[in-house]
Order: sequence, then structure tokens, then C-alpha cells
Amino acid sequence: FPLCAGGIFLAPRIITSIYGAEYLPSALIFAIVLLAGTVGSVSTASSSFLYSVERQKVILRFYILAVLLKLTLNLFLTRKYQAIGAVWVNFSAQVFFGVGVIVYVYAFFLKRKFPLIPALKIGLTSFIMGFVVYLLSSFLPGVFGLIVCILLGVILYPIILAFTRALEKLDFDLTSRYIQKLPFGLDRLFSGFLGVLRRISLGEETR
Repeated sequence: FPLCAGGIFLAPRIITSIYGAEYLPSALIFAIVLLAGTVGSVSTASSSFLYSVERQKVILRFYILAVLLKLTLNLFLTRKYQAIGAVWVNFSAQVFFGVGVIVYVYAFFLKRKFPLIPALKIGLTSFIMGFVVYLLSSFLPGVFGLIVCILLGVILYPIILAFTRALEKLDFDLTSRYIQKLPFGLDRLFSGFLGVLRRISLGEETR
């Protein structure tokens, strides 16, 4: 979510910084590809679950349906709208596959509702982060400014997550375990940062 959201908001800057202003029209295509990636990032867990329970046939069936959808939409969109049409065709197929796999896993295996509220919180947090970085990018021109914006996004995202209370105790505990393995004293630096986020989100300190 955050990677895709940041890329969508910064798509024009990324394209012009890397390829030049003459490639600016492709920024929309890049943004649509990233938008489809948001669904793919969520559905990856469901796909992995189906692989783990030996339900590869289910994934294959959804792939076949997605391909058929892609071929059908190609007849109408790609011929008429060319590159923009093609990317929307790809977007539709990815969303169909991703949503289908998620619905199948939650309906037939987990027997529970999809955690929509936590997902919406993460999506909202990603949107806010992307929008803030987009606003800042207008004051930070050039490739260096783009790099600074990306780094600011990395810092802003967990802070906004904490304020929206999208993080749970388990999230902090798992992150703390990974931080303890960091070398060169980085563990102390990030542990302090994590402690601040924990106080904001849960009202407690790291142990």
C-alpha cells in the first residue's frame, strides 16, 4: 500500500526525473500499474495460503478466468485506446484475480469476514502519506528532491499509522524482534523510534 501510494502521487516526478519531461504522458500508465499493485499486495497472502494447503488448482482457475477477461477487454479497449486501454485491461485482470482469490480464501477456508476496517486504515494512511509527500515535492525540485521526498515518506508512514491506530500490539512485538537484530547500534536508534510510535498508538512503551 504505502509503496504504491507514494509511487502514484510521485509518478510524474519519478518519470520526468528518470526519463525526462518528454516521457511525462507515461506517468498515468505508471500510476495505474501501481494502483493494480495495491490489490496484488493484499492478495499475495491469500495466494500463498492456497499454495500452502495444496489448492494450486484454485489459483489456476482464477488465472484462466483473468486471462479470458483480459482477452475480452483487449478487443474493446486496447484497439481503441492503445497504451491507456492496455494498462486498464491489465488492471482489470489483476483486480479480478486478486479480489477473487481473497474472497475465496475468506469464504471457503477461513470462514470469516475480510478485515476491511484495518485494510481501510492502512489505505487511508498510505493516501495521507502520499498526499503529504506530493505537496512537499513541489518545494523540493530535481532528483535530489525526489530522493528526499521518498525518504520523508518512509518516515511519515509509520508515524501516521501510529496516529490512526492502525497498528496492534502484535505488530510492535514482531517489529521489535527484527529491530533487535540490526547491527552498528541501529537497534537502539530504531527501538527508540518504535517506542515513541508505541506510546502514540497503544499508550505503552516498548519493553
